[in-house]
Amino acid sequence: KKPDFPMPPYDFVLFTEYEDLGKEEVKLGVLLADTESGVRVDGVILGSVAETAQLEKGDMLLALDGIALQENFDLIYEVKQKKPGDRSTLLIRRGENTLQVEVEFAPLPEGAHHGAMGKE
Repeated sequence: KKPDFPMPPYDFVLFTEYEDLGKEEVKLGVLLADTESGVRVDGVILGSVAETAQLEKGDMLLALDGIALQENFDLIYEVKQKKPGDRSTLLIRRGENTLQVEVEFAPLPEGAHHGAMGKE
């Protein structure tokens, strides 16, 4: 049977409710160079975890907690897994030296993103 016209209007509202899990993100606080040879620090954000850990411009970040960092995304992904208070070990190359640097993740302080220092 053919429906009667005009058909009554219907409203269908489709939405997805997202649950706020309250996860506070942390940042390492480095500017990354766009390089094919690995993850290189191009600057350190003032007041950041990276500054506290004494990372410097030009440092090559080799591994975080034993996980190799081959490209910038590797570092970004691994840091996203961390929460405030987590401690990690960064393996870095500075010049000819390979060093282990201990870092404790904390939220980036308010206003810390406004300046970066490039320790030469």
